[in-house]
Amino acid sequence: NPTADADSRPGSTTTISTGTTPPSQTHPPHASTTSMDITATERFQCVRWAAELFNVELGILIPTEHDVIKRWRTRLGTRRFEFLRWAAGYVYKDQRLQRGVNAWSELLAVLNDAIGDEWLFKAEDMLSDVEHIVLPDVAQNILTDSGDWRDIGDSWLVKWDGTIPDKAERILRLTCRPMTPAELIEAIGHGSIGSLKNWRGSNLMRVDKAFRLAPRDWGMEEYEGIITEITQRIERGGGVASKAEIIDEFTNDFGISVTSINMNLGLSIFNVVGDSVRFADSFSFDPMPPSTAAGAVQTTEGWGERHTVTEDPMESWNDTDWLHEPPTVDDLARLVMSDNAASLWLRSPNPDLGYERPLELVAAGDAQRVIDLLLALAEGVTA
Repeated sequence: NPTADADSRPGSTTTISTGTTPPSQTHPPHASTTSMDITATERFQCVRWAAELFNVELGILIPTEHDVIKRWRTRLGTRRFEFLRWAAGYVYKDQRLQRGVNAWSELLAVLNDAIGDEWLFKAEDMLSDVEHIVLPDVAQNILTDSGDWRDIGDSWLVKWDGTIPDKAERILRLTCRPMTPAELIEAIGHGSIGSLKNWRGSNLMRVDKAFRLAPRDWGMEEYEGIITEITQRIERGGGVASKAEIIDEFTNDFGISVTSINMNLGLSIFNVVGDSVRFADSFSFDPMPPSTAAGAVQTTEGWGERHTVTEDPMESWNDTDWLHEPPTVDDLARLVMSDNAASLWLRSPNPDLGYERPLELVAAGDAQRVIDLLLALAEGVTA
């Protein structure tokens, strides 16, 4: 390593020792001295050797606060350091020393070429091929500062460009397990859970009722809703499926409760006899136009139903015959389950509604909770 005189006073002579004894006398060049004579002097050769060593240690680019820079500054002093920095061809830019104003972008391109198509790599292994032009820790920081790579610890870097579904897929491959949109968005650090549910790209699929996602090439069964899944099993079986096998598969693979499975098997589109599940020979659903309902009234928010009550309207309301099931809730209930089951369900205390009766909530103006639960039942997402 070169050493230098610590004296950095203006006008002092800069002398870098090479470990050899300089000539006893150095005569100034005459006017006729050629450039070849100048470059042959020991002082010039010493400076050139120091600049080359400077280049080797610093590489193409290095932060100004890097330990290597601090070591050279301490060794040479500020004035001699700046002279050597200039002689070696370095310029200051954005808290970096670099050889040329475009060194950062050029070096980033070199690093990406060295990485190639890899989406995950260990920095110390991959960057060993370019350590002759940049320090490994500097190269790693350049990649992460670019925003295209993310440091996940222990010198491992993962590709971090692209869309939210692209990043979600890489996280899934890192964890090797299905994850919910909420878990994925938390790991990514930004994005919308709802957006990932609705727009998850062509490489991800939903694999259970909890909406966990997994890459398609994992070979897992895609979950498309309980009714669709039952339909697919019947079609795969040539028109008949086993109820026992449906229950076993759906509870274990999709996490659906037996109650939800039985409710959906009870729909009018299916015909269950013993262990055999088939499509019903005929089924139909004729929704009632809202305008035909008794007391129907159109509002700015849709159709409603007008009721005339006494001065004490809520007293023993469940014993009177004035309350009618709102068509929207009633129709939805009968779509999710059989007519008898729907009628009983609407009038029975429900644990998913805090043991409130669905019709009581509708009468109290909280019909949306009932509708949400019915939609959940249709998807098979209740316990």
